Amino acid sequence: LYAAAGELNEVGGDFYDVFDYEDARTMLVIGDVCGKGPRAAGVTALARHTLRAAAIGGQSPAGMLATLHQALLRQPPGADLCTVCLIMLVREQGGARLTIALAGHPPPLLIRRGGEVEQIGRSGTVLGVVNPVSIEETEIALSAEETLLLYTDGVIEAGRPSHLLGEHGLLELCAAAPDLPLASFLEHIEHAALTRTEGRLRDDIALLALRITA
Repeated sequence: LYAAAGELNEVGGDFYDVFDYEDARTMLVIGDVCGKGPRAAGVTALARHTLRAAAIGGQSPAGMLATLHQALLRQPPGADLCTVCLIMLVREQGGARLTIALAGHPPPLLIRRGGEVEQIGRSGTVLGVVNPVSIEETEIALSAEETLLLYTDGVIEAGRPSHLLGEHGLLELCAAAPDLPLASFLEHIEHAALTRTEGRLRDDIALLALRITA
């Protein structure tokens, strides 16, 4: 789910991607480029295509983000810092194995079948700023019927400064995930964010959710 901010809905810097590649692996990506307009749109395209190419080359999730960092450093000066959450999913009997790599991005949320929620992954360096970057990988198991949620910071920053949705508000919304289809779950979060902002988002919202059926 993607919701653009602003009355004119000028293209922003939030992006997401999902693609399959070798050995029954799937890559999930969500990110946020600083800024709006054509330049931000160009950087989001660079990010998506660089990560796809790095995946084909067999790099690890942390290696893919390091490659994107180098690509951003080669951009013209003045733009182009970027946060990314990248997850490699390998299918297993009864679920999947996830490898999470974070580059300055909010950690994804793992929502258990009973509604319990936990943040997963370890924070890393924002891309495109300074060398060297420090990015660690975290491995976890995702069982059938559990829900994985990736999001951009426009979600938790929705609302007036004194009345933001915040991480705590998002965690409370996630408790409804086991009872809702994925599309309805994302609309549930979007509705809460729009309610906080009275329909006027200050920043784009991107949400990406995954659930493996039994």
